[in-house]
Amino acid sequence: MNLIPRALSLALPLCAWLACGGVAATDAARQVSGAYCEKLKTCVGDATFTASYPTGVPGCVEKGQSALPADAKDKSSPCGQAEIDTCIKDIQSSTCPASNGVPPLPASCEKC
Repeated sequence: MNLIPRALSLALPLCAWLACGGVAATDAARQVSGAYCEKLKTCVGDATFTASYPTGVPGCVEKGQSALPADAKDKSSPCGQAEIDTCIKDIQSSTCPASNGVPPLPASCEKC
């Protein structure tokens, strides 16, 4: 399913685009993408998720990490740990959309 990698590659670079927080951009992206990938698996179902990510959630997280712009990898996240935690909680509590199953990134994650 092409929508899943596309949604992930569009959403996760937001995790580390600017340098102004205290958490490393790569760590913030790993934390947020881990939660997002778990939610994505729930929303699209095991078969669709596994077709896109044969190695499961770790492969999905790796895809999210690779989507970070090269110049962001050595910077700090624009979000502090409390904001990252809020983003993760919001991802976990979000509902799956009926249309295509690919969950949007919650507003609390846009800065991160």
